[in-house]
Order: sequence, then structure tokens, then C-alpha cells
Amino acid sequence: MLNTITSGSITGTDGVSYPYTVKEGLNILETMKVQLEWTAEFINRFTQLVSDNPGVSQNDLIVSNNLQDSHWNWVIKAHDFINRQDYIWFSLHANSAIQAMVIVYHPEKSRLEDRDVYYIDYLAVAPWNRVIGSSDKEFKGLGTLLLKEVGKYFDVSLKYPYGFSLHSLPQAATYYQGIGMVDFGPDPKKDNLHYFEMDSVDSKGFVYA
Repeated sequence: MLNTITSGSITGTDGVSYPYTVKEGLNILETMKVQLEWTAEFINRFTQLVSDNPGVSQNDLIVSNNLQDSHWNWVIKAHDFINRQDYIWFSLHANSAIQAMVIVYHPEKSRLEDRDVYYIDYLAVAPWNRVIGSSDKEFKGLGTLLLKEVGKYFDVSLKYPYGFSLHSLPQAATYYQGIGMVDFGPDPKKDNLHYFEMDSVDSKGFVYA
């Protein structure tokens, strides 16, 4: 079941304003649609990318175009997490499509403070909201918008302490540093992905900025 937690408007790169909603909850059918639509678009854009870059290895193209998450299977994740109370799904809906999704785990022990935080397990925007080769984004800033709305939900609805953590794919590390998260370096327990955390003060400032 999907529950709307907030709504507003966002401006696309076409200059048009679109209404959006952020929803909490998990719906298997919606997740199947996302998997089909996002995978089809990844294939279309990657096919063009390969065609435009003869002689470049496909793995190099994946890395240089920030596509390390393109293999994520949201349907499998849905079946794994559907009955788990410690995981919460959020999705951002606009222009008749799901534009971004995030899966949050809680509670997670903080490395910065003596308390719990929530943990961003998976965060991704739709492939049409990324610069892939010569393509442009339909919407910008959706990852930040979704992170902020998740923070407000944990604050207002769950009365949860400020602060969150995550392990970052290489493609996103610079972004997380830019919003003020502390980089703890590679974590051997998570394929050497860098562990990031934001403390309570900075988290509140980020969420309500």
C-alpha cells in the first residue's frame, strides 16, 4: 500500500512545472512497472552510448556514465523486504511515472554519536533523470528532494533522531561529500564502498534547508 506523505511541484528541464507526490510504502505491481520502465530506458540509452563510443569497453562506459546501479533489481528487493518492518520504501511520482526511489533501513548505530540513525540502503533516480552520454535530464535534484522528504518523515511521523548514514557507490561519493556527510573511508564489510554519515546538527540543517 502506498501512502502519500507530501506533495508539491517541480520544474522540468523543459521549463514546465509538474506536480509531484512522495509516497511511503511498497506495492509489488508498481515495483514491477518501475523495473520494466527503468530497465528499458537503461537499455535504450546504453545502446546509444555503446554506438557513440566504438572501441571503449562497456564496463568503462558504465563507470564513466554513473551507471553502477543499473543492475539493481527492484522486484527482488521488494520480495525480500515486503514483510520487513525495519525497511521503509519511498517513491517520488511525477509526470505519470516514478522518478526516484529510496529504501531506508532502521535503526542503525551511529558512528558519530551515541545513538541510532536511519540508513539509506538504496537510492536511485530514473535513467531519464541522468546525463548518460549526450542525453539530458528530464528533472534535476530529485535525489536531494527525496532525501529531504525522507528526513522530514522520520522526524515528524516517526519522531526519529536526526542523522543518517549510507554506503556510497563510487559515482555518488562526491555528492555526499558535498552535502556535508563525513566520509569514513572504504568498508571491507561492504565491498569497500565508502561509509558516510551526517550528524544530528548537519542533518537537521540539510533536511530543512
